[in-house]
Amino acid sequence: MANFNTNQARHMYVAKAYKADVDAVKAGNPGDITVGTNAEPLGSAVGGHPLKTIYFAYKNADGILTRSDSIPVCNIEYVTKKAAADMDFPLLQHVITLNDSVTINDLKGKNVVLNIAVRGIIDDDPRNLVPIVARVKCTSSETAATLYKKLSDAIVKAMPTFGLKVPMFKVFNGNTEVTKDTPSTGSPSSITLVATAQNWRRGLMSNKPYALTVSFTTDADIEDAWGKEVIGLSTVTNNTVIPAAYELADLEYFCYGERGDEMRFANWPNNYEPTYIINPADTSTTYDLLTIQYYWQGHAENIQKSPRTIHIAAPAAALNSVYAALKAAAPQLKEATASE
Repeated sequence: MANFNTNQARHMYVAKAYKADVDAVKAGNPGDITVGTNAEPLGSAVGGHPLKTIYFAYKNADGILTRSDSIPVCNIEYVTKKAAADMDFPLLQHVITLNDSVTINDLKGKNVVLNIAVRGIIDDDPRNLVPIVARVKCTSSETAATLYKKLSDAIVKAMPTFGLKVPMFKVFNGNTEVTKDTPSTGSPSSITLVATAQNWRRGLMSNKPYALTVSFTTDADIEDAWGKEVIGLSTVTNNTVIPAAYELADLEYFCYGERGDEMRFANWPNNYEPTYIINPADTSTTYDLLTIQYYWQGHAENIQKSPRTIHIAAPAAALNSVYAALKAAAPQLKEATASE
């Protein structure tokens, strides 16, 4: 499942539109949000001077008007703002070719084997793996292109499914995917293995790809491995990233659960099942993310700083409006750098 962590509190509001004030949110639609401000008395301990606070008023997907804590502006440590594209999860590719020191003639008449270890299927221990062995006979008429074709077909045939809806990884010749139903064609110049998104269930099953390691064996009498791999970011069309919406949807689920176990199936069937806004299948909508890191601090023995986090996820235009309102209410806010 998707793993997150929290300090004292971690909340998330998934917004669709920014409104000017609380009354507009009340009269508006699910997903509306606004930034409110208050001047609240601190109390006699510090002379009763007013303390400026901000809060978020929000109508959730069930049409319920909600409100965040009042956050003292002086207790906000920093804010971060990330664009949706910057949060996409990049996919890795493994490009397989003949080793520079090996020619196709060195392999003719021999068995050529490509070993692929798929890690992370059983658990996160990298020692637990599923081996996939693609073995082909290199004939006397073989060329590098025909060897790549035969190995590509052998890989997909050797790959177990375990009942999965998607393959453990994808095999490509250029931008053309090779499957059991669509064998390799043409004259490929390499084999490309792409770690791919896996089955996803909101909050329960992450779709992060499995890690792959490749090795080369053969019964040919050659000094070096017959093949080499070049690992890098995937350049295969439509197979370069996992959209950030999946992880944000998992975070939406997680943050709801932080408000109470009854939102994570506790006391089923009498649990509360919130309506979620982020739908990763809707590729027409992307969500930027604003994070406000602040702390609660009391008096006397409660002087320790208790860290808390609020996330606002929204389409770029709406989130920019939230951020502008936040900066107007607290112009001294510090925006964290990438290194922080």
